[in-house]
Amino acid sequence: MLTVLSVEVRKLNRSLALVLAATAPALIAVFAFSMLLRSKTPSEWDMWIGSGMAIWAYFMMPLCVAALTALVAHMEHGPRSWDHLRALPVPRWTLYAAKAVCVIALVLIMSAAVLGATIGAVALGGLIKPEAAAMGALDLTGYAWSMARMA
Repeated sequence: MLTVLSVEVRKLNRSLALVLAATAPALIAVFAFSMLLRSKTPSEWDMWIGSGMAIWAYFMMPLCVAALTALVAHMEHGPRSWDHLRALPVPRWTLYAAKAVCVIALVLIMSAAVLGATIGAVALGGLIKPEAAAMGALDLTGYAWSMARMA
């Protein structure tokens, strides 16, 4: 299983899946940054992080999971590629399990990146526009726990 998983990870380096994994959290951070710059009054950290997590949970994560599964399976959809893979001396279930593990790992990494990028974008926006900076306590463990349950 580890051999098949390492091959899948190497295949990710040559695919658009990593581009998607980087741009989706960045889009949420850009959105939070631009909303903070438009804001005239300060808001709580809960509002900023909660809105970023809501965008991720309801909009971006389902789209990203669908796109990631298509991108991860894309290489094998050439002519007779599955025939070659199924002829390898490994159990067939490991081929599919390795792909699933890669997608799940990417979604977990992307979820952590959404949280980190949103915090960074709100902090940067607060430096640029101090009158709209986020206020209150930043409960990083609570946000991380919520994001882990979501993922």
